[in-house]
Amino acid sequence: MAGDSRYWSAFVIILGFAGLAAGCGGVLDAIFEGSSPPGSDSISIASMEEPNGFSCTYVANGCGPQGMLGVLVPDCPMGLACFTSACNDHDVCYRTCGSVKSDCDALFLQELTAGCHNRYAESDPKLARCVELASVYVRAVELFAHSAFETDQYRGCFCSASEPEAGLPVRVSEGVSIVDYADADGDLLPDEWEIAVGLDPTDPSDRDEDFDSDGLINLEEFIHETDPFSGDSDGDGIPDGLEALRAQPIRVSEQK
Repeated sequence: MAGDSRYWSAFVIILGFAGLAAGCGGVLDAIFEGSSPPGSDSISIASMEEPNGFSCTYVANGCGPQGMLGVLVPDCPMGLACFTSACNDHDVCYRTCGSVKSDCDALFLQELTAGCHNRYAESDPKLARCVELASVYVRAVELFAHSAFETDQYRGCFCSASEPEAGLPVRVSEGVSIVDYADADGDLLPDEWEIAVGLDPTDPSDRDEDFDSDGLINLEEFIHETDPFSGDSDGDGIPDGLEALRAQPIRVSEQK
């Protein structure tokens, strides 16, 4: 999703990267931005100068950044529906001059949930898991993507040479809401899951740990339903991180 700075400060620390290039990122960029204060739901820009380090040419890239780091923000959690289209639409909404953040996030939830229902029958237990995961994605952008939205609006309005006016209309079906779950430490990991796998539901820092050195931090282990203390959860000889990477679609910008 748009704005790499949204999600990656913790990943930069953990993986030892000095930083990520400017451009489009993924949905969970928001999670790792830190505790930035909420910004406005819509913005007004009195004057705009050409920002540095970005192009007005937008290339949709799903839920994560380009290249191998895309696995950190999976379009397709292993064994579940793919969220690529919903992530692309959320990017576009954030970058459309005049959008309202809450409208974009509500549409995101609607499209993610619809993707789950299109993939699974009501009787399939994977449907509930898919909808829960969609809620995690949306909760992340609701809580942490305020400054990213403002940045994307600035870019979008500059590139379209227009001032933001009223928020764009967004059709949202009634009855679509985030699945509520207990999360005492606010790390996006459900307390029930943390207790079940042996993590501390009162310690937010364990979200970013990779105890089994398989290339997946614990938030990703939750997303992919892998064991945070086993580098090869299914015992097939392939590290969980590599399997998660192989499950992701090839983006247009990465095709040769």
